[in-house]
Amino acid sequence: KGGGVGVLTAADGLVEEASVRCASHGLPCRRPPGVYYMRELLVRSLGGRRVDLLTLSGSDGMLEEEEERLEGLFPEGRPRPRLFRDKKVVFVSARVHPGEVPASHVFDGVLSFL
Repeated sequence: KGGGVGVLTAADGLVEEASVRCASHGLPCRRPPGVYYMRELLVRSLGGRRVDLLTLSGSDGMLEEEEERLEGLFPEGRPRPRLFRDKKVVFVSARVHPGEVPASHVFDGVLSFL
């Protein structure tokens, strides 16, 4: 799902859940208008697990240019997310170290809110 190899992130799960709700009501299953979402592989952890970067935004102010590719990151070589004019960036990170299970719940709540 969403570029992963059999991996479903919370964001992909929310998008999938919205698609299932649409389908159950006979509606076309697509992202709501005005929502920009992109999932990309940032790096692999020492254990070989995906460390993903999610970009979630309203599409207003979206430019044709893409984010800069940084050396040593984004090994899949896919296109980067688009740039946005006059938007602030909020970076949310969770479960960086083993045992930080509560951080997963906080992150899921933030993602659900967004």
